[in-house]
Formats: sequence, C-alpha cells, structure tokens
Amino acid sequence: MRHTFASWLVQSGVSIYFQLQGTQQCVEAGGGIECCMITNTVLAVVGLLFGVAITSLLMLGVIASTLTGIVIDSSNTIYFGSLDRHVYALNSDGSLKWKYETSSIIFEIVVPNIDLEGRIYTTNGLGELYSINPDGTLNWKVKHDDGFFLKSPVFSPDGNTIYIAGSDSNLYALNLDGSIKWKFNCGLIRKFPSIDSDGNLHILPEMVPQKLFSLNSNGEVRWSSVIVDSFAIKSHSAPCIDIQGNIYIALGSAIFSYSNNGILNWYYIIGSNPDEYDEFWQPLICDVEGTVYVGSTFGKYYYAISKEGELKWKLPLNEYQVDNTGAIAEDGTLYIGVHKSSLFNGSERNLIAIRDTLTTGIFENRNEIPKKFLLEQNYPNPFNPSTIIKYSIPSNTVPLSRVNESNVTLKVFDILGKEVAILVNELQTPGSYQVKWNAEDLSSGIYFYQIKVNGWSDIKKMILLR
Repeated sequence: MRHTFASWLVQSGVSIYFQLQGTQQCVEAGGGIECCMITNTVLAVVGLLFGVAITSLLMLGVIASTLTGIVIDSSNTIYFGSLDRHVYALNSDGSLKWKYETSSIIFEIVVPNIDLEGRIYTTNGLGELYSINPDGTLNWKVKHDDGFFLKSPVFSPDGNTIYIAGSDSNLYALNLDGSIKWKFNCGLIRKFPSIDSDGNLHILPEMVPQKLFSLNSNGEVRWSSVIVDSFAIKSHSAPCIDIQGNIYIALGSAIFSYSNNGILNWYYIIGSNPDEYDEFWQPLICDVEGTVYVGSTFGKYYYAISKEGELKWKLPLNEYQVDNTGAIAEDGTLYIGVHKSSLFNGSERNLIAIRDTLTTGIFENRNEIPKKFLLEQNYPNPFNPSTIIKYSIPSNTVPLSRVNESNVTLKVFDILGKEVAILVNELQTPGSYQVKWNAEDLSSGIYFYQIKVNGWSDIKKMILLR
C-alpha cells in the first residue's frame, strides 16, 4: 500500500510538518502492521500533551548543523536551535525569517518551546535559558545556580509558569520574566516533567531510592512512588500521560504504568535475556487507546505496548536508532524518525510510517478458526494475584470436527523448573481459549507457563509481584 502525504497534517493536539525529498517503500511487517520508510527526508514533528509542547527534530536537511527539536507556531513559522549557536526561524516554505546567535552551541537533545505570546525558549551549552521575541530579538536570558545545561523548558496549562530541570539537580518553576517562582530539591532530571490537564507535574529524578514524583503547581508533593529501593536508574526518557491520567515511564529496559494517584498498574520488561535488553532515550508517546510507543536507542526494535501491559507488536529497526519522539496522525498512523550515525557526514536519516491494519483482534471472533498455534503473553504482567493466559489451536481439516480434537496441556513452573500448577489437561477442538490463573498461594517471583499441543510446544515468562 502507498500512503499519500500532505504538506501539513493538523489535528487536535498534534501537528506534523514534513517535506518529502526521497523515495518511499512500504512492507507488511507482520501481525497486521504495515511499515513505510521514506529515505533522505525532511521532517519536523510537534506533539502537544495536556498543555506541554513536546517537539522533536527527526531529520532536517536544510541546514546541516541543525540537530535540535523543533516548534511550530500558529503562523506556521518553524523554530529550532543549532550546533552553530543560533536559534533559527523559518517560513513554511523553508526560507529564513530570522536567526539569533546565543553565547554557545545548542545541543541536539534540547527541545525548544513557545509561550502564548509567541516567544521562543531554549537553552544552550552554557546552561543559559533564553527567551526570544517573535521578531528575533532577545527578551531575556537567565542562569540560576548551575544553569540548565541540556534541559528543555515546558509550560503550565495556563501558560504562566515555565518548568525546567537544573543541570545537575532540582526542578525550577520560573515566572515569565525568568525569576524563580519555586524550586523543588531532587536528583538529576535528564529530560523534562510531564504535566497533566490539572497542572500536576510528574518527574523521575535520579535518586536513592528511585522514585516517581507527582507535584502540584505550587511545587508540593502530591505523592511519590518507590520504584527501586537500593539504587538509582538513569532515565533518558520523559514520562507521558494518557487520557485516563495514567503515567508511563521508561527505566532501563522496562516500561512502567502508574495510575494518577501513584499506584503501579503494571510494568513490562523488554527482552527475556541480557542480549535483548534495550534502552530508550526519547520521550514516550501514547495514543487515545492508551497504547505506548517507544523505540530502541541501540537500533533493535520499535515497540507498541497495550494499556494492559502486553506487547502488541515490535518492529525490527535493523540498526536504525531512535533518539527523539514521534507523532501520531489523525488516522492513527505513527511517524518516527530514525538514523544511522546522524552526527557524521553521509549518515542515513529516514522517516518510518507505521499503521496497524487490523480492524479487530485476530481471535475476537469465536467463529473464526485460528490459522496457527499461538501462546500469548499473559496479562496483566506483572500480576497480583491473578492473570489471564490466551492460546489458539488451528485446524487443517474440518472446523470444529471431533476428529480435530487435540490433547492440550498448559502448566506453570517456578524458576527452578518445579511444576506448580496444571491449568489445562484435556482434549480441545480448534479455536481460541483463555485461562485465568490465581496464584494467591505462591510467593513473588518469576514463573514460566508452557503449552503442549500434540507435537507443538511454547513457553513464556511471567512475573508475580506482591
């Protein structure tokens, strides 16, 4: 299938600007996922999440030294920072509107922002926060304490407060003149806070014990939730919030979901062995259904994880790295920018468009016989104390015929290989099944469930978390 791309896609909360300068290839990625890659592309993305502008320069070939995030205002003026020290303003046709030179380089991971009056905010290599007027003149610049090196500013929903992390520690709330409104003492925040529609902030500072904090607009702690007791985990990502108020964070090779009152919903560990473990440096994004999307900084896979904590699909990136956030169009198409060694000349930079072409779940229709054996990942996972396991048995002859009955066993083992439960041990006809297992008598830990159907077998891991 070939997608038709317009110059602008604008919908509630998300604007996407791009210009095609290359070729497009589309393939079926399996599981009903269609993937298109556009090579040598110019792309800028702006996403808006509960009043917080999350911007990302995925690739821009107009100015070679440009690697930072991008923000686009209501007049379609495009703003971004550059390694050559400048903040650039471009017209929608790519022509230069103005440029302003700061005192140092502006790094690629910095995400600029724009206030309700059209002023541009960004930081530079000296840790200075700049406020630049819409005409390209300086409004002010400030540097509090150790400054804001590699940090990105975000705004409160009413637009009257700037929130920004310090270079080494602390979260600052600034007035629109750059003065300090309040300061929250905490460990290093590598990206920026996420802000919900009520103005509450959610941050993941590096500290022991490792905690997720929720603050109100006055800088007071609403709640904190301990994730790890004994050590801090570097998080190069930023949280995201779905329409239900659930908060999603990435730590190491795991994705966590918390409710708006700080209760752990679930966590999902990427990979079943150290070779598969991953790391994520881009802000998380989620769609209206609560599906969370995140891509490998090491070029392994791009993942979609459901609101229940299940892996929906993963797309091989073939060593293409993902360093910043993508955007979701109105039709549900996910756009992500990838690269191979983008800091060097001759690097490859591409835009990938991903669309889930399934209209319903594969096995939601009980009258449809599955075409292959399948053991699904249990959900929720981790669980306490019960979880659901789904599996499917195909047929190569007459559907639902008694002659197609298969001997099915589904057993649970602990980490030492000891059998702890027999969930299924009977003849079953082709179809899709689900089993609810209650592990209230077992202790927390890693368990494995194994299915055997005639000559076919599969095994998966699950985590009981008390």
